[in-house]
Amino acid sequence: MKRPAPKVGDTLFSLNINNNAARNRGKKLTPVVVKKVGRLYFYAGTEGFKASDRKYSLKDWSQVSEYMADSKLYPTAKEWLNEDESNRIYKDIFGIIERRKGMMSLADLKNIKHILDNPTW
Repeated sequence: MKRPAPKVGDTLFSLNINNNAARNRGKKLTPVVVKKVGRLYFYAGTEGFKASDRKYSLKDWSQVSEYMADSKLYPTAKEWLNEDESNRIYKDIFGIIERRKGMMSLADLKNIKHILDNPTW
């Protein structure tokens, strides 16, 4: 997803993911400050800690790393909360359908499929 280029001094929110989340016992949203912006990349990190600076792509804000990314950036904490809630709702819907497999009538399944095929947005 294309995002607008941040400016030096902007505050973004970093979510620890993958192995970083496992090491630090769960996902935590941390405010970070944009410290340097170039033509292709920008650097963001915790205020006052040079060692925490990470390199990100200007195009989609993905972390640039030799190995696996350990953080994901969000422009606001609200955007992460919305994404987290939508992921929980998807999991809940999938779980309900899995638990009721074989117990729902064909008509119910067709109704669910119709709702999912014809979104209201």
